[in-house]
Amino acid sequence: MQPRVMVNTKKTRPMLSRVLGMALFCWLILAAGLLMGQTQGVLVRVKGEAQTRQLRAFQQSGCHYAALGELAGAMGGRAVKTDKAKKTVVYLGKAEITVSPFNCFIVIGNAVRHMPIETLLRDGELFVPVQYFLEAVAAYLPAGTEWDESTATLTLPAGGGAVQGVTVEEKANGTLVRIATTRRFAASDVYTSLPGNGWLYVDFYRGTVDSSVAYLDDRAKAVRQWYASQLSPELARVALRLRGNPTKREVIIPSDVSEVWVSLPSQDTLSTDLLNDLRAQREKWRIDTI
Repeated sequence: MQPRVMVNTKKTRPMLSRVLGMALFCWLILAAGLLMGQTQGVLVRVKGEAQTRQLRAFQQSGCHYAALGELAGAMGGRAVKTDKAKKTVVYLGKAEITVSPFNCFIVIGNAVRHMPIETLLRDGELFVPVQYFLEAVAAYLPAGTEWDESTATLTLPAGGGAVQGVTVEEKANGTLVRIATTRRFAASDVYTSLPGNGWLYVDFYRGTVDSSVAYLDDRAKAVRQWYASQLSPELARVALRLRGNPTKREVIIPSDVSEVWVSLPSQDTLSTDLLNDLRAQREKWRIDTI
């Protein structure tokens, strides 16, 4: 006689419910991932060059979204995040562009532009629909900029790049000159000189100057005079006459923005060794007076 196998249906049913619940939970996670969009990078290339650059991006609702900060840097601008409502301000040529998350509107100066779809926020980073964002800021892009939605490729014009603007910042230990360009220059293509009388020359090989977009932001009031000129078809110059008379300079090529920085240390900046020596003498004086 075969023994009978008893099944406790009271225990089996809850277990089956838990299995079905876990399966439903996994399906919901997968569906949410699909709704958030497929990850796909945006390529940036320069006409005539084989090397490309990839921006963080994803595709959603048939549209490519790219990280705003990286997109601005690729076009020669810079993006600054603000604490207020997680807004990002993009400086592109003369334009100051304010972009908010989950919003179809962007503000350019005092004008408002509308995009058909809204911006998105991912992991604290603001993403914009590339095609519609470029259409909204087209007036401030380098001539020849092209976007191909089907291949997610942003093509920038060839050449060393145009000077878009100059910002001079006064620091505690000197002056920092920031020159915005439409694309990144190699350090070997930038030459600086100090001819005297406070003048600083910054020359760009394969560079151009567009007088309609070149500007100087001199909120630091560290500049007496300045000009930008095209010395030859392949050489552009930015000349600044500073209020001081610098004797040293250092060229810095940042990796995250299309800018050239020139650091000018103050003449009265003390070296580290000298500061340490002064501190040691002060401590010795304190001990001797006790």
